[in-house]
Amino acid sequence: MTLKDYNKYGAASNQLQKAVLAGKISHGYIFEGDYTLDKVGFAKAFAKAILCESEEGGCGKCPVCLQIDAESFPDLHIIRADGEAGKGNLSIKDEAIVTLQSKMKLKPAVSDRNIVIIQGADGMTVRAQNRFLKSLEEPVAGTVVMILSENAENLLPTINSRCVKFRLLSERAEDCEAYGLPGEIAEMAFDKKFFFDIKNKLDGEIKDKEAALKFLDGAEKVFGIFLREGNSKFSDKKLINCINMIEAARNDIRRNVGFKYVLRNLVLSLEEA
Repeated sequence: MTLKDYNKYGAASNQLQKAVLAGKISHGYIFEGDYTLDKVGFAKAFAKAILCESEEGGCGKCPVCLQIDAESFPDLHIIRADGEAGKGNLSIKDEAIVTLQSKMKLKPAVSDRNIVIIQGADGMTVRAQNRFLKSLEEPVAGTVVMILSENAENLLPTINSRCVKFRLLSERAEDCEAYGLPGEIAEMAFDKKFFFDIKNKLDGEIKDKEAALKFLDGAEKVFGIFLREGNSKFSDKKLINCINMIEAARNDIRRNVGFKYVLRNLVLSLEEA
């Protein structure tokens, strides 16, 4: 897939395509988007646009593009959080960053750039983030770093300030069908349904921290679609407030506040919005 295939994620793909064609590529990017989005595929598409041998913007078919897809391109370096997602302990440790930085200092093997993709950057320890900050403050010439995050607020302000940030958006209004529970809960909250009924529905559907985070991703997607496409029931101000509440709830869960408490508090906040 090429960047054009990711137009469904909003304006980011088009803006990056223009940057490549203009030769204005930054050394650091943050691609922020919810759990359900293919942020790795998006980052690979950007890497193809930068390195493609056949045409500017990435062809998706040449040896370089195919190797990037297969993650076998010598100058592409990808690190991922390890741990158990279900237990919420995914992390990128200091040792992984040390190894990555050693690779970043090497001269590219077959191209003129080293491309770095950090998947699950929200799981970087503070120590790992501080160590990696040096690579953003003193970037190796030609290196392009892509940091993939569900919520860039989980990253140090100093990392945020040294990267170009793009928020990848959900796809189309019809995709809301795949997020039936978040949409249903939102409707119940705004219709002032009994809190007890909403709580029981959440308790019956959401059994762990990971499911709670997926629910919040879906809720943010639903409200984001309403905001972009218009919705007669909710004002823009109310929708923006709701999205901010969802982001706050996500941060609370990632700080290990009990997910049931967080979701119930969110519902009460939505009813008051």
